Amino acid sequence: MKKNKEKILCIFPEDPSLSFLSSLRAYLVEYYSYHIIEPTEESYNKTIELIASMKANSLILFFGHGASHCFYGACSDIFPQKQLLNRSNIGILANKNVFALTCRSNDFFDYHKTSINDFFGFGNMPTDWEEIVAERNTGDPFYLRNINETEINVFKTILNNIVLSAFQRTDDLLNFESLYLSIKLQINKSISKLLTDKSTPNYREIANILFYMKEDILVSI
Repeated sequence: MKKNKEKILCIFPEDPSLSFLSSLRAYLVEYYSYHIIEPTEESYNKTIELIASMKANSLILFFGHGASHCFYGACSDIFPQKQLLNRSNIGILANKNVFALTCRSNDFFDYHKTSINDFFGFGNMPTDWEEIVAERNTGDPFYLRNINETEINVFKTILNNIVLSAFQRTDDLLNFESLYLSIKLQINKSISKLLTDKSTPNYREIANILFYMKEDILVSI
């Protein structure tokens, strides 16, 4: 039986690049309350109001894109991606617990750790091929140099399955210690499978990404 369900809210920004999380999203909406951010100003504002209205010690599960300084909301072909949570409105997370499956949420939480109750964040997770190409073209030409788009898609599938499996095996998502151990176990299993089967193209590079993802997790336990 899932515990503390009444304290948990899942937030999903609408974004075509996040479609790889579809099975994880389907599982969560079956068991927990959820809110979908649509690519409109009205929806952004409504999301901020909803987060601010949540009670102390509640848990927000956020699944979207992020950076060291912010979490992003929804986007579409006609609505550009915008910052949803950042330094200017961090106060709405006061006394709340936050799990964020976003890039560099570990840095975001580390900077704002006095403003949030408990947190669970990740480092760099290369799920956007266009961003990888842009980084190679304008920043580091050797960034993930041995990885191609097909292999990034493999990583995204594995990432979805890791988090899904961990959530399925954790009855109380407010227990970050248990959730962390479960995610860590699922990452280790995925790495072991890649290195044992050796059937996935460029399996060592994908295993390396998973290893560093595990090492970069930041949890306030």
